[in-house]
Amino acid sequence: MTFDRSHARVFAGLAAGAALAAAYHLGAFGLACAYSHLHAAAWRHLVFVGIDAALCLLLLWRPRWLIVPVTIVAAQAFWSHGRGLWLAWHCTRQVDWISLAVLLYLPALLAAALWNAWQPENKRT
Repeated sequence: MTFDRSHARVFAGLAAGAALAAAYHLGAFGLACAYSHLHAAAWRHLVFVGIDAALCLLLLWRPRWLIVPVTIVAAQAFWSHGRGLWLAWHCTRQVDWISLAVLLYLPALLAAALWNAWQPENKRT
């Protein structure tokens, strides 16, 4: 396995993580629509289906400017999932496992996008 192929596998794994997040948000959208008291949260999940699907495609395409949308998504996710993880622990002493998984995924995502931005064009394909 060459150095470049191993990085392609890393990006494929990160893209799979984004696809999994899109599937999660799609399921959460369906549940929010099914229960009338959750309609306010439904639109947010639908937005993140699109964001996560776009991120998945960008991770497979790997344009040099990938760092820009990844940084924006990571900042939002660090804020919302970091806050969610803290509140769950602080208020109920329970771990929000989804938020923890997202927070563990984000540093790898940022590192890969940064590495991608520094690579010459012929090394990113």
